[in-house]
Amino acid sequence: MKTNMKFKTCLLGVIFISTFFVSCSKDGEDGAIGPQGPQGEQGIAGPTGSDGEQGEPGTANVIYSDWIQSNFLNPNASTQNVMGLGTFSLEEYDITADVILVYGGNNINSGSFEVFQLPYTRINENEFFGFGLFGDGDGDTSLQVRVNTLDGSTSLFSYIDYYRYIIIPGEVVSTTVKSTLDYAKMSYKEICTHFNIPE
Repeated sequence: MKTNMKFKTCLLGVIFISTFFVSCSKDGEDGAIGPQGPQGEQGIAGPTGSDGEQGEPGTANVIYSDWIQSNFLNPNASTQNVMGLGTFSLEEYDITADVILVYGGNNINSGSFEVFQLPYTRINENEFFGFGLFGDGDGDTSLQVRVNTLDGSTSLFSYIDYYRYIIIPGEVVSTTVKSTLDYAKMSYKEICTHFNIPE
């Protein structure tokens, strides 16, 4: 009888413990999220990166001359005259793609310096200042200032003291097609600023 009683007591104990474990293993509902803790200490800053390489300036491919003093072939008064400004190889100037701009200036060493884009007509004095490009048969191109009077009179064409040219390569021109820049319609100052050319 005692053995039977012990067995029952043991059995009840096992059932109670089993029930306790089963009921404890059941997941309860999630509790409310607690408040955010304070921010941690800031870490040590890493080393500063090195500067990148300097990009190419806007004048990398643009060719420009210094101011060249007027020096016509005929030193006397005449109805027309000519002077050379430079000769360019195919690598320097491509007549089919590049843009060439020619400027004349007077009083270059004074505070009243003026710049004129060629072709330029001085109407009051009946003088025309232009330029021309001429091939020499070897692939080179010569640039000349060419002047003449409009009424057949003679002149020294001394109003313009100095000349200079700027060559803008075709690949530079093609990058501005979308922005519709017309270099021939830009002022001398705008061209110098755009290509970082010293005036």
